[in-house]
Amino acid sequence: MGQTNNIADTLKALQAQKGMNMTEFANEIGIPPSTLHSVETSGNTSLNTLLQIADGTGKSLDELVYGVKHDSESQEAERFILRLLEFFSQLSQDEQAEAEFHFKELVRLFQRNTRLCGDAPSYNV
Repeated sequence: MGQTNNIADTLKALQAQKGMNMTEFANEIGIPPSTLHSVETSGNTSLNTLLQIADGTGKSLDELVYGVKHDSESQEAERFILRLLEFFSQLSQDEQAEAEFHFKELVRLFQRNTRLCGDAPSYNV
């Protein structure tokens, strides 16, 4: 079963909708033209570049990668979580360990209180 290259297809469609050449479109979405060419050709990119493309185009990651459109509230939540992950990756190892400890404590608290979690899956932390 073949899989379509949604990132490349989506970017090409957006570029065509705007009537822009590759350089103009790359500048508008905030990435180098060579990067846009590479993504449109191969469909492969780094998470950081994909985040830049999502910001520049106003599309969610799901919409870029899978062709799935979400409402604006879902997109906002997705971007917030991705920004937190990006911030986390820039912390020192000690700060990451501290953040991980606090996150695990929050998960444990929520798991103990099923009223807050409802049918949420249980994770071993």
